[in-house]
Amino acid sequence: MATDCSVTRTLCKTNDDCAPCQGDIEYSCQPLSLGDGSLIPNTSACLPVTAKQDSCDLNLGGMLTYSGWAGSDHGDFECVCGFPNYASLSKTVTDPKTGTVNTIRCADFNADVCAGGTFNWNISMNEPPSAKHCTCPAPLVKMVSQYGSKPICVSAQGAKTTYVSADPATGPNWYTNYYDLAK
Repeated sequence: MATDCSVTRTLCKTNDDCAPCQGDIEYSCQPLSLGDGSLIPNTSACLPVTAKQDSCDLNLGGMLTYSGWAGSDHGDFECVCGFPNYASLSKTVTDPKTGTVNTIRCADFNADVCAGGTFNWNISMNEPPSAKHCTCPAPLVKMVSQYGSKPICVSAQGAKTTYVSADPATGPNWYTNYYDLAK
């Protein structure tokens, strides 16, 4: 039975498993990468021979998502960050053996997440990232964004200061205007 592999994800173990892929496009069984050079164990999919796949950090919520156009040879897997407010940064790594440069998507926490502290979260925790995964060193205190609930670490003095002046030199205080003390 023929399968349109340009629109239907087709898992495979060998190139023979891709033989039912219909159309004029040549498909091959390609392993899916974790983004660090290692492969997702026992997981391969029928992709156009010309397909390129993003490298994706699955530990920080990256998801390999098939994209392409029906009937074309432009299908591939792209990395989509599952928690872009927390982890959407890419990083470039060089394989020390081959010298190959690779860009890994969703590979690091955004600079504003737990700024000033330590953010300890990964997908194996089976819960979305949140302020509870942020630890602020003393004497800093944790505040949580009113928009997006992202944590930051600030001085206790800055967190308690309020400005009533509209003068740009003295206010407003962005801490208290946009963040609340974490409970």
